[in-house]
Amino acid sequence: MKRLQIFGSRARGDARPDSDLDVLVETTSREEAPRFDYFEALHLIEDHVGVRVQISMRDLLKPRMAERIADDLIEVF
Repeated sequence: MKRLQIFGSRARGDARPDSDLDVLVETTSREEAPRFDYFEALHLIEDHVGVRVQISMRDLLKPRMAERIADDLIEVF
């Protein structure tokens, strides 16, 4: 994993108690993507933060979605 960012209502600070955490993951290459364990990452993050998590892969985002979330992005690493 090259980069992890959060976006959406929790990143903007307007989340409700039942809001999920939107996570954007970027891998270093397309070859690495198949080795990325989506469910392991999902459960690890959910266990750590205590809320439902929705993971999106950067290289699979449609350009319009990437534009829409650009202002929300908060770098985790």
